[in-house]
Amino acid sequence: MNVPRLKGLAASAVALATVAFPLQAMAAPHFRGGDGPGQVRCGQIQKVDDRYKWLVRQYPQLEQWLMQCQGMAGPATPLPMPPSPPGPVAAPQQPGLAAQLVSFSDLGGYGWAASDINLLQSMGIMRGVGRNLFQPAGILSRVQFAALLQRVFHLTVPASPMSFIDVSTGFWGYNAVEAAAPYMGEFNTPGGVAFEPNLPMLRIDVAATIGKILVTEGLAQLPTTAAAQSVWGGFADGSLVPAGLSQYAAVAVQAGIMQGMGNGSFGVDDTLNRAQAAVLLTRVLEGTETMPGGTSTVTSTSSIQGTYSSATSTTINVTVNGSTAQFTLASSGVTVTLNGTASSLSNLTSGDAVTLTLNSANDVIAVTATGSSTSVSTMSGTVSSISGNTLFLIVGTTPVQLTIAAGVTLDVVPGDTVTVSINGSGQVLAATVTGTSTSSATGTISMVNASQIQLDVNGAYTTYAIAPGASVTLNGQAVSINGIAAGETATVTIDTATNQVTSIAATGTAASSSESGTVVSVNTTNSTITLDVSGNEVTLPVAAGATVTINGQAAGLGNVTANETATVAITNGQVTAITVSAPTVASTITGYIVSTTATNVAVAVYGSSGATQSTYTIDTGAQVTLNGSASAVTSLPLGDQATVGLDSSGGVANIGATTPSGQVSGELVGISATQAILLVDGSLKSLSLGSAPVAFSGGSQIAVTSLPLDTTVTVDPSAMNGSALLVH
Repeated sequence: MNVPRLKGLAASAVALATVAFPLQAMAAPHFRGGDGPGQVRCGQIQKVDDRYKWLVRQYPQLEQWLMQCQGMAGPATPLPMPPSPPGPVAAPQQPGLAAQLVSFSDLGGYGWAASDINLLQSMGIMRGVGRNLFQPAGILSRVQFAALLQRVFHLTVPASPMSFIDVSTGFWGYNAVEAAAPYMGEFNTPGGVAFEPNLPMLRIDVAATIGKILVTEGLAQLPTTAAAQSVWGGFADGSLVPAGLSQYAAVAVQAGIMQGMGNGSFGVDDTLNRAQAAVLLTRVLEGTETMPGGTSTVTSTSSIQGTYSSATSTTINVTVNGSTAQFTLASSGVTVTLNGTASSLSNLTSGDAVTLTLNSANDVIAVTATGSSTSVSTMSGTVSSISGNTLFLIVGTTPVQLTIAAGVTLDVVPGDTVTVSINGSGQVLAATVTGTSTSSATGTISMVNASQIQLDVNGAYTTYAIAPGASVTLNGQAVSINGIAAGETATVTIDTATNQVTSIAATGTAASSSESGTVVSVNTTNSTITLDVSGNEVTLPVAAGATVTINGQAAGLGNVTANETATVAITNGQVTAITVSAPTVASTITGYIVSTTATNVAVAVYGSSGATQSTYTIDTGAQVTLNGSASAVTSLPLGDQATVGLDSSGGVANIGATTPSGQVSGELVGISATQAILLVDGSLKSLSLGSAPVAFSGGSQIAVTSLPLDTTVTVDPSAMNGSALLVH
């Protein structure tokens, strides 16, 4: 479906002659921007038409400057360049809290949009540009706006897509472009129908697009020509609105979604930045009091789930996916329920699970909490064993380990089918026996392995299959199947439905045994260690005074970390010694992180002749830190400096990564073999690449002069003998 051509793109081409001049200080095959602070040289600009009209409109001296370049051999008059449209945003994300909430650090001066930005972030509609930045002044391109429309209006690709010549099926924004195209329009070019995804959005184009969607979806009525003219008559620049866009654009104004600029104008030919987009899209989501034609809309609400942290008389702090955010309480009428009962915020404790209900103003109107004081859930399964304050259940075929709340005594035995009540802290409060379908046998173990156990019961030998996840105890202490042996006495519980052993309780005269496996966790408070032994997790109590050695060096229980290999000595059911084998460092390298996976890290190392890149396998148990704090290897930012400790086999024993203070990230608007021009927070920065620059994209080394413009890159000027450019 064609719609009227958008104002900013249908205007006459800027009458500038084609210019092509030799570069003086740079020999860049593609360049737009300055090559030094306050200095712009004549570049190889092939064409300046309506797609660059926004540049000339914001900087009228640009046309004069370009014309000065004809026949010139030196620099033109210094000219500050305008910000360029930002590069592609990330692929569309489904609304929800799948992404971690970020507290943006660059919203100073944009308080009027902060709440809307935070709301759209929590819904997954808008996200930042990295390193806690939102870039509120960034100009939206057509493809970026199409992606936002797709998320807000849940637009889908039509059965017969447009197939634009400049939007391939492999393009990140293909689905968004095709879904929004019926409302945004297209451009007929000599080569075919184009979408022009990277052109900036103008305010009048935005208004017309939103208005057309509302009318098409039956959410608004199209005003008459006279009514639309009346709307635009109230703006100083209303006469600039093209007739073809007048009625649709007026819908957005009448609905209160778009307003004037405060100076009496609508800003017909102005571009739309990210902060403005957040405000108007929030208005779309919230609805308005009255839509054109008298159609009423319902004020929308949204919800946030997280963990309660604290509250004041006016605010509540909630942790969502590891990040704590503050929400404003509605001035009146806030309801609070705790475990289904009416309550107050003063009764909530840190760690309670909460759901916040927000009104259209993003104020909290209801708090629903589940705390640790009462039962909040149930679970059914078969009891496999009870050890101390731990209850072991088989739920289906899955073994489940639950902690029994302090002071609670459960009247159950292995084999009982039970329903347990669990409070908000995951502790068992009660167990109701619903039936039993088990039998038991006691005898001397004559054979045992991972899948079978054979008992000698008064001279009769019987072999039983062991159920997956079956619990095993020796002298009352949990062990793996390898912790029991022939000659010991055992009582087995058999599920008569499957004829499989669900628990084995062995007693033996041998007071000592051992276990080897991978450390899952260590609890220094309760003095326990949990091992993964051949796929089964075994939690063992650690005796007071137990010895701990790591690579032959004396250590404490708190020094043992997950994923290390450990052998434990067990005496009378308690661990008396722990021997840990952790990766040891034989050599170190220092470089820059190029790419990471859960098992590998690629590092670029700089020398006098440039950079070399190598990929290393990460040892099990390798220690990874970022700026001194523990981190996952996949969380290390590309381009950060890293000191990598290698073991004797060349595997990674540890990684210590730091973010250099001189590192700069921004949109690439100019590049040569020795210099890069970046747009950083609305300002251009000219950075020298040194004598041996290297660029990496997707983990591969590429020539710096082949980097595509409008992409986000990181430049580290402190690199040895040169600079590293990482394309994100």
